Amino acid sequence: MVLTKRPLTKQRMVHRRAFDGAASATRNNHVALAVLACVCCLIIGLVIGYFTIPSPVPQELRPAQLSTSMRVAQESFDDERTVKAEPNVTYGQKITWRGSGTVTAINVVSGGEIASGSAPFQVDGIPIIALYTAVPLYRDLSMGTQGQDVCALRDELSRIGYSVQPSSGDWSTFDWSLREAVRDLQISNGLTNDAADGEINLVRIVWIPQTAITFADSALVWGQDAPQDIGSSATVLSSLSVSLPTDLVRGARVVSVGGTETTLTDDGVVSDPVFLSSVQQSQIFLQWLVADESQRKGIDVTIRLRDPVEALKVPAGSVFSLRDDHTGCVQSEGKSEAVILYGSLNGYAMVVPQRNDLHSVDVGSAIKGRNCPAYSGDAEDM
Repeated sequence: MVLTKRPLTKQRMVHRRAFDGAASATRNNHVALAVLACVCCLIIGLVIGYFTIPSPVPQELRPAQLSTSMRVAQESFDDERTVKAEPNVTYGQKITWRGSGTVTAINVVSGGEIASGSAPFQVDGIPIIALYTAVPLYRDLSMGTQGQDVCALRDELSRIGYSVQPSSGDWSTFDWSLREAVRDLQISNGLTNDAADGEINLVRIVWIPQTAITFADSALVWGQDAPQDIGSSATVLSSLSVSLPTDLVRGARVVSVGGTETTLTDDGVVSDPVFLSSVQQSQIFLQWLVADESQRKGIDVTIRLRDPVEALKVPAGSVFSLRDDHTGCVQSEGKSEAVILYGSLNGYAMVVPQRNDLHSVDVGSAIKGRNCPAYSGDAEDM
């Protein structure tokens, strides 16, 4: 049987063309959808990338690379520190006299000073002499008297300028040298030659507890009977004991409170009377004085080198091979350089190098050698 192709009728040709057009439109729609899907995926990817991928860090905000060297320059260094000082106070006590009579002259008022060897008042025209002795005067002293009170009298008269050297070498016996010194003291305070007998008579002497006291609460009234309790000594700041840090580099220092300063001794005890008088009037001391004793923790004072040092400020970690005399080394351009360590300040060390033209130091991993030459010079005099 032979198959023959039927010719398309006009109607069938119309249907065929319609079918082919629909298929072509479907294919075009698929392509458009695929393109649209790709575009959407690209947009979504860009959005996700924008929010998840960090922006490049600006150059100025990027961490600096580790440096192996640091330039240094000189700075004035005085090692100033605030430390505690304990006030040593002599509290007021009564000043008594054993004599009697009428007050005929008053040479001191409340708030004034009575110094050992002076005559603060007179009774019946006779000067009454104030004397400090390490052993209180408790008896009359005359030729031949022996004891520690005689030694104390001789010490004090020598301190205030009288010649008391005994010919026998016996310091504890009242001899002619001591009698002449007492007589000179009496004459210098207004006693006549006839009245100056060179003896210590308690009715003509007022013992005071220090070489000089501030007189307070005076009971002396001119023209009236002299009381035996003539007044009292004022509360006095006798010294300051400064707590010295253990890491201080040797060197002369000063101590200051409220703008007033004085030399600081090696043992930290300050006894300069002018300085102590100023401190005693300061607000910080007055607050300490009125505070409950259990709450007293000393007062704040400032200490510093008297002569500031021109030193290099270097990273603390750049100093190595420190010795007991505060000498050590830094490394500069790979070479060890001897230095004196004067102190530290906020993570930096203040050093004085052996070589004056040191302008940089190695830091961190650049410090390789630990061979440290000895410092030659006056390091021991710091």
